[in-house]
Amino acid sequence: MNHDEFRREIEDFLKRTGMKQSRFGREALGDPGFVSRIRSGKDVTLGTIQKCSEFMAHYRSRDAKSDTRLAGRGSLVLEQVDVDVLEALDKRARSNRRSVEEEVKAILTQAARETRSDFAAWAAALRYRLRDRYSGDATADIRADRDR
Repeated sequence: MNHDEFRREIEDFLKRTGMKQSRFGREALGDPGFVSRIRSGKDVTLGTIQKCSEFMAHYRSRDAKSDTRLAGRGSLVLEQVDVDVLEALDKRARSNRRSVEEEVKAILTQAARETRSDFAAWAAALRYRLRDRYSGDATADIRADRDR
């Protein structure tokens, strides 16, 4: 593996996991400035390459088994979204004091957790809250008032 391949492998790992370069260097080698030096072209030993490769493999296997960091930091690309939808999403995010990305994540998380029984319970609670409100035919009542 040459220097550029090694650097690209680290860059891909950082991008895929969302890990900061200083954290990678600290956890893999105990050196927070490691990635900066690799980016500037500094040579590395085979032992360093081996340690970094082992760290990345261990990190991936640990995440695949139990940790959700990789799934939680995945990317989502939205294409051809209606401008009105984006504006509504931005407005909702601002009202909740979140970024648009955080709002999308909250919406998707809630949608993924809701089951049919959750929705049924929500609908029942809504019906209960609205039980004392008017349930007649508003149009017929307006006509009846007008005709009096």
